[in-house]
This record gives sequence, C-alpha cells and structure tokens, in this order.
Amino acid sequence: MPWYRNRTVLFYALVGFFSGFIFPALAFLLECGGSRLSCTLRAFADTFTRQPAMWIVGLAPLVLGVMAALLGRQRGFLSAISRAKKEWEMTFDAFSDLVLIMDADGVISRCNRVAAERLNLPFQQIIGRTFTDVFGIDYRAFVKGGRGELTWRNSIYALAETFVHEGDNLSKRLLILRDVTEKRQAERALALERNLLRTLIDNLPDLIYAKDAQGRKTLCNLAD
Repeated sequence: MPWYRNRTVLFYALVGFFSGFIFPALAFLLECGGSRLSCTLRAFADTFTRQPAMWIVGLAPLVLGVMAALLGRQRGFLSAISRAKKEWEMTFDAFSDLVLIMDADGVISRCNRVAAERLNLPFQQIIGRTFTDVFGIDYRAFVKGGRGELTWRNSIYALAETFVHEGDNLSKRLLILRDVTEKRQAERALALERNLLRTLIDNLPDLIYAKDAQGRKTLCNLAD
C-alpha cells in the first residue's frame, strides 16, 4: 500500500511536519529579539532567505515529517504483527484436539486451551515442563513413524507428531492428541456384535449361506 494511502503513516507525517514549524518559529523569534526585527511574515521570509544558517532550521518540518512517517510505518508493521499473532493464537486455541509445541528436548513451549483444560492446569504450570512431567507418561513409547495411540486418564488418544527443522537441526516438535475413545468403543462394540452373530450362525443346525451378485458364496455356517 502506498504511504499516502496509509492513514497511520499519513497522520504521523502530518503531525511531524507541522510540529517541525516550531523550530523555525523559535529561531525567528530569537532573531527578532536580537536584531529588533518586526515579527511579520515579510521579515520571517527575509530572515530565512538572507541567512543560510537559517535554511537548516527551516528544514525541520520536512525532516520531522519524514521521521514521523517512518515511525508511523514502523507502528503499522508492529500492529500488523500483533494482529497476526492474535489471529494465530485464536486459531491455535480453536482446535478441539490437544496441541502441544515442544522444543528439541521435549520441553513444552506452547499448548492450546483444550490441552490446559484436559490437564486441569494453568498455562504457567505446563509451559517449561516435559510431556512426561505433565502427563505422567512418555508418549515416545507409543509413537512409531510419527503416529501412535495411548491411553491416558481412561481415554484413548491418537497421536500425530511432526518435526520442524532449522537446517539440519531439530527445532520444534508438534504433537497432536485426538480423543478417539468413543470411536474405539464403537469399533469394539461392533466387533463384539459381529462375533456374537457369527457364533449364533455357526451353532444353528440349519444350513445358512449367502451369495453375492455373481453367485459366489460369501457366508456360510458350520452346517454347510
């Protein structure tokens, strides 16, 4: 965006520019007091025209305007960075999974709101500690190839670990824990029902079988 379309930069530039007029005005008043000049616009113009030293003072509005514009631009950058940080934090905390960011040594440097709630601990008691210290279990024993599954506090969690490298060195570990307790319970219940149904079919004295659309047998009991 051009600087003249940036309201923050333009505001700072104008404030700096008009503030800079204080210096030539003070210089002119001092010159009037010493030379007994009349304080008129014509005398003001003559003073800055005839004395080269006053030209430098006359540049104060321009110099301050540019400096203030640079300051406004810097503030705009900082505001943009602050907004981006807040948006990232909101997105990070919006995940329904437990998300942990750890350093190369496994020390937690960041966690989302869900992780803090599941742990029932404030952020201050989580950050700076290892996963094992906080959860009471070493997740690395359950992870293979970046994936795994562990049971913690009577809940089953699917693990996904991603590594972030800086050059050849490991920089960060991103660990995501998804609660799959209900899914696993449903899978086990379905498997149990299938086993019960299979046991019932095999113990029936009558011949039972099923065929697909091509007439191939896909199911039969022990009576077949």
